[in-house]
Amino acid sequence: MSNTFQRIEDILAERADRLAHRHKQVAPRTRHRDVLILKVGNHLAGIDVAFVQEIIKVENFVPVPDASESLLGILNIHNNFVSLLDPRSHLEITRAAEPYPWALILRHESLHVALACDEVLRIEPLPVDAFDEQGAFRYHDAIGSMLDVTRLLLPLEQPVSSSSYPSLNS
Repeated sequence: MSNTFQRIEDILAERADRLAHRHKQVAPRTRHRDVLILKVGNHLAGIDVAFVQEIIKVENFVPVPDASESLLGILNIHNNFVSLLDPRSHLEITRAAEPYPWALILRHESLHVALACDEVLRIEPLPVDAFDEQGAFRYHDAIGSMLDVTRLLLPLEQPVSSSSYPSLNS
């Protein structure tokens, strides 16, 4: 019995050594950020997937007269009015004449908002060190810009005062 007990101890010690050695060989996990890579014109952009609820094909939208440059118009999505935003002003690139074929419905607790884009490429887990302080990131051989959803939505979250409407009594 003593021989059997010693043999079991040796096997267990050998397995423990192998497991400990294998654990040391496993590379540490790199922290990453899941980014939806898209194109706006010829510009590469990214958005954190946590902000994206749905991707839709833009069939048509209704322009809003006298709206800000970043508001393209209103979409009817699932019987909800959704503001369609143009990301070009935030990316500081010129607006194209042709309409956008795609839109990202964004997650927000109170706003119904979509972000227009020309092409949706893929979801990519980018390492956190792929980003610089300004939000630029490297994707293959290209440089892209992360879209700051909080900054994009800030103008829409501001309450509209009654003084911004023309008076009916004038």
